[in-house]
Amino acid sequence: MTPRKEIYLAIKEELLSIPEMGYVDLQRNQFAPGKASYPPYAVACLVKVVSIQWDAMSEQMQEGSALVEATLYLFETHPDPEVEGVDALVAMDLIDTI
Repeated sequence: MTPRKEIYLAIKEELLSIPEMGYVDLQRNQFAPGKASYPPYAVACLVKVVSIQWDAMSEQMQEGSALVEATLYLFETHPDPEVEGVDALVAMDLIDTI
């Protein structure tokens, strides 16, 4: 498994441990303008591991820094009609949790 994939899977696991998070995936421009459909979730996060800069190698170990972009989508409508839309305070709480 590549380091990029390991980083993505670790981030995905952590994000999915947040109860409000409905959908976590690789950023493949799923929600770009012009796309026909959105996922049936009120909260989604798309993750992209942009780059990894390797700093040092010692004792067959590599150390480095990774640049990761996580785009959070909060949809105003929810598939369950009994759940109210996402307001600004809920969004702020979710961002703080992440």
